[in-house]
Amino acid sequence: MYGPKGVQIKVVPTSEAEEFYHRELGGALKPPTGKEKTKIWPGLKGIHPINVKMENNSRPVCDIAISGLGWIAIEPGPSTDGTGAEDLDILSTIDKQLHLLVHVAKPVEVFVRPPMPIGILGSTWYEYSELTEEEEETRPKVSY
Repeated sequence: MYGPKGVQIKVVPTSEAEEFYHRELGGALKPPTGKEKTKIWPGLKGIHPINVKMENNSRPVCDIAISGLGWIAIEPGPSTDGTGAEDLDILSTIDKQLHLLVHVAKPVEVFVRPPMPIGILGSTWYEYSELTEEEEETRPKVSY
């Protein structure tokens, strides 16, 4: 995760998420406005389903960006033999799918974007390419 160091990541199985949220709200989970606001906290009303297809085990698949917070790089997991990323060729099509539900406060945007080449590992897979005409047309115009 790339974002503020104070953000703590909590990963729980989907089947336990609702109970975890209610149990830990005000404890391990605090609204950004402080623990005292927990009683009037409207909750995580924005639910964003994200489906990602893993196609390459040598680079991140994508970034999931959460406005105002940062982003999470989605990468293939480690292999069972400890040699690096799992060999995606031996996985079934179903195993290559990642299904996520990102819960955020209602006005917060969540979007998927191409992965950012961060650090030394980014230099091993990133390839620069010029924008296509279509990409150039849709890119916001900036004036100085």
